Amino acid sequence: MNNISSSGDIYKYIKENRDSLCIIDGMQRTEAMIRARNCMERYIRVELWLVRSLNKLIYRMLVLNTGQVPWTMQRQLEVVMVPVIKRIQGSIDNIELPTTNDVQRRTQPGKFQASKIIESFLVFGSRSEKVNTRDAIAEEYVKLDFIESSSKQEILDVYIEFLKRIVNLDFQFGRIDSKNENYRKFKKGCDILGSQPALIGITTAFAIKILGRPKLDYEPEKQRKNMDVIIGGFDGFIDKLKSMNVNELSDFVNLQALNAMSPSSASTKIGDQERTFFKGAFNVLIEENFDIPNMDVCWGH
Repeated sequence: MNNISSSGDIYKYIKENRDSLCIIDGMQRTEAMIRARNCMERYIRVELWLVRSLNKLIYRMLVLNTGQVPWTMQRQLEVVMVPVIKRIQGSIDNIELPTTNDVQRRTQPGKFQASKIIESFLVFGSRSEKVNTRDAIAEEYVKLDFIESSSKQEILDVYIEFLKRIVNLDFQFGRIDSKNENYRKFKKGCDILGSQPALIGITTAFAIKILGRPKLDYEPEKQRKNMDVIIGGFDGFIDKLKSMNVNELSDFVNLQALNAMSPSSASTKIGDQERTFFKGAFNVLIEENFDIPNMDVCWGH
């Protein structure tokens, strides 16, 4: 980027970095122009944004693509946030992020719909489990909270370290694979983090403990210390699960208690209640320094 001083340098840069380029605004217009390319004889103005920090690019994407109606919010998240998806996939082993085009169901641990991980990432920045990003991404405070936190910390780097542990935890939960049809919702271990409210809840709990509450960001040094302590404790907790056999793990996680304690689907605001429930559950885990006799302590908070 430092060597760009002429139009020729720009063309060379685009050619060499084409795999990392993305459209941050004008998605529908670009698609229309591609379809009409055989009957178009005119110049097209294209603006290029070259940034060193992916956070700044993400924020511009959010601002420019808010409220796009023709595509679903799920599709927008997957297209607009493709640099984030690529970065996550390149940084975390054993993670699969199928998009809506892939039409793949979650059948194994480590497999998450790309748009759901992006939603989790945005929630990590805003630190509020009550923000349903796919429906309310246009809300100004989501964008402002996100950019405020990212200005103090490379938020994606922190999120990736957190997500690595979530994937590891997902694989441990996934060892409980005997499906119990009598359970209301969480029939096997893979169902826990396969639930978007659970993913959002645990994301919010960790984000607040590491970064600080919304509008009350910790200083960078405190964030780094929190990160070291909390992630270190989380690693120890996952190692503890790894040391258990399947029966011990099943007793420790206790899906029966989780199904009994989690909010009933009879509520009209079940999504909000589930996110709050899981935020509280994993908040207990963090506050107890990951030293608990079993997950009943969390589910019964």
